[in-house]
Amino acid sequence: MLYEMAQEGWGTRTAGDLASPSGRFTRITNDPREIPSIVQAFDDSIAQAGLADPDQLVGHFMVEEEWRHLTVTKYANEQDLLMRYGILEQWHLNWQREMTRFD
Repeated sequence: MLYEMAQEGWGTRTAGDLASPSGRFTRITNDPREIPSIVQAFDDSIAQAGLADPDQLVGHFMVEEEWRHLTVTKYANEQDLLMRYGILEQWHLNWQREMTRFD
């Protein structure tokens, strides 16, 4: 469900590239007030995912996609999510710099 939200542009921020070692990554923070909008936009997907309680989508999440592997992690707080995002973003930027050195 969170992967679909990321693909549909509902993430807070997305960076990376599937060709890079960091993959593509999206951070998503859902506030309880956003749940009605999420349910309206993703009603079919929520049902298909068997998500009985849409309030499970409240929180701070990272969706990481790399080499056909998908990981969704829920973080206890926004600070931890931002720290992980910063690490992945720096890793990706370092990879980009290395790739442009060879152009």
